Amino acid sequence: MIMWGLPNPAPSQGENNLWYFGDSAGVDFSTTPPTALFNKFYSHEACATICDRNGNLLFYTNNKEVYDRNHNVMPNGTGLMGDHSNAQTLAIRQPGSSNIYYIFTTDNAELTLFQMPTGFRYSIVDLNQNNGLGDVVVKNHLILDSATEKIAAIPHANGCDYWILMHEIGSNGFRAYVFTCSGFDTNFVASNIGGIHYPFSMYKFGILKASPDGKFVAQTIPWSGRIELFKFDRKTGILDSAISLYNLFDMPFGLEFSSDGTKLYVCNADAYDKYDDVYQFDISNYIDSAVYSSFDSLNYSGPKYSYAGLLQSGPDDKIYIVRSDTNFLAVINSPDSPAAVCQFLNYGLQLVPGTVDTNQGASNLGLPHWNWPRPEAQIYLSEKFSCEDDTVNFSSIVPYQADSVSWDFGDPASGAANVSKSDSIYHIYTTPGTFIVTFLSHTKCETDTTRDTVSIGPASLTIPDTAICNMGGVKLDAGNPGKEYLWSTGDTTQSIFIGNPGNYSVSVTDSSGCIAFDTALVTLDIPASANYGFDTSGCPSVQFSDSSSGNPLAWKWYFGDGDSSGLQSPNHTYNSNGMYQVTLIVSDNCGSDTLTVTLYVDCIENRNEQVAPGYSMLVFPNPNSGEFTVEIRGGNNEIGNLSVHNVLGQLIGEYPVQIPGIQKINLNSQAAGVYGITLVTERGRMRVKVVKGQ
Repeated sequence: MIMWGLPNPAPSQGENNLWYFGDSAGVDFSTTPPTALFNKFYSHEACATICDRNGNLLFYTNNKEVYDRNHNVMPNGTGLMGDHSNAQTLAIRQPGSSNIYYIFTTDNAELTLFQMPTGFRYSIVDLNQNNGLGDVVVKNHLILDSATEKIAAIPHANGCDYWILMHEIGSNGFRAYVFTCSGFDTNFVASNIGGIHYPFSMYKFGILKASPDGKFVAQTIPWSGRIELFKFDRKTGILDSAISLYNLFDMPFGLEFSSDGTKLYVCNADAYDKYDDVYQFDISNYIDSAVYSSFDSLNYSGPKYSYAGLLQSGPDDKIYIVRSDTNFLAVINSPDSPAAVCQFLNYGLQLVPGTVDTNQGASNLGLPHWNWPRPEAQIYLSEKFSCEDDTVNFSSIVPYQADSVSWDFGDPASGAANVSKSDSIYHIYTTPGTFIVTFLSHTKCETDTTRDTVSIGPASLTIPDTAICNMGGVKLDAGNPGKEYLWSTGDTTQSIFIGNPGNYSVSVTDSSGCIAFDTALVTLDIPASANYGFDTSGCPSVQFSDSSSGNPLAWKWYFGDGDSSGLQSPNHTYNSNGMYQVTLIVSDNCGSDTLTVTLYVDCIENRNEQVAPGYSMLVFPNPNSGEFTVEIRGGNNEIGNLSVHNVLGQLIGEYPVQIPGIQKINLNSQAAGVYGITLVTERGRMRVKVVKGQ
């Protein structure tokens, strides 16, 4: 992920926005707006942002100040001798370092027409300083007294270093400096080619860019109406084979290469020119006449006095173009394609509020320069899918001279054979699975890590054991649709229907020719029938015992008081007396069965009751069929109250009684069960229970 800065042209605003643009995973920015991150600087054109590999902001600059990731100016981070009106600035990590970054600044072409130039300089940011927020440890180190605004970073052919390419003033000289793990080398490779950039002229304006593979370099010279194209040697740093494109427009400014390096895009930024447009050149046939004749318009449109600004390729390989007339960026969605089908959108990406000048309603000229990354190694596998004990061949393409390479095949069980230090090698995987292959390519200061996966057969195959319910039959399925099958029954289909118990096997051959084998045991299963008993001797704790027939696989108890259990034989404690419907559900492969039994709980005493002294109460017969007698002894011609309740505490009958005395009670209309008889007198109460049978 790369963070892009989008400059705000209004000094009165005092701030601009940074945008996160997605990586090459395929985010469609025409429908998915990026996230705006408000920072604290103003920039007319120049801006550079640095992120880590995960897209997390590290720092950013407008060629004058350097801000940390918390949007505070770094220590020593003011007074850079560039200018926010520079067309380009460059921030880049020092090769081989995780914390050192260089910021390269150049002269402002317009200012050098009227005052002394500030020169070509670098400053150094150390992100290990200031508690990891960074510090400018070197500032404005002079390299060259005077320079144009043009600067580009090009990966060196050695796979580690960079070329820092810039243009002199007063000559047609390019200078290519080597940027290494030791820092910036002030020695340079000179190439005198192309047009002269005269002092005190507007030729110092413009953009310098390299193609992704570093084979081509192009520059715009706006006030001359000319574009110059060169070949670049990444080994030597020399430019040659110049092609000059002129008389096509008045003010060529922004330019960009397509990701495959075959197309060059240029915009005409003259707001007064009726030919304002964005153009494509095909440079795949690198001949003057062929490139010139490939000139084609993308039909950029905008109101009078508007213009296109900088073009910038994103990590998604699309090209984004600043417009001066709106809060949209123009977008080239398929830059590798010919102009007619490159999917150019005049208003391809809308910017969130606050990104642009609220007075003009549009952005201005600049987008931050993005350095094409170093070309990295690629690996190739002879088979992405193979069988165990087969040979898998590996090879690599390293686009630079590596000091050493190494392989890890992700198969530690193979011992010493798991690693190799050859460019091309093979490995034999003896067990199935998915293995991560890692290739390391080492240079003097960088290590490229490339990974891929290889899947080793056999095909995944598991047929679970199962059972036939009441001889009804069962389906066996080998899965892996679209493969070849052979069952022990002779069938060649993915699934078969089995009506008899026994062992059944199948072999499956996948598209790579790998064979998997498995066996399923099919048994005869008698459906489970729910049954249980219980022991109330520990009342109010009741022990339930499963006695279901068959082979239950799961049990579910419902105790009638809102609680439940999944144990086979649980113990449950009741909190109050009553009649409870206890249900057991047992299940197996054949289904489920349910049994519900009524349980009586009448062992829980009311501890607030006070037993009346001197009384006794007899019930006979007990148990009975519904009619019984209650005899109360003790007392001395007292009056009491006799009541009958069921196990749910409901009042069934109430009788005034003489003590001592006898009371006959009839429960013929009540259900069989346990009932409580309660005597209440002035001296207290007492209870007994009676059981009515069927």
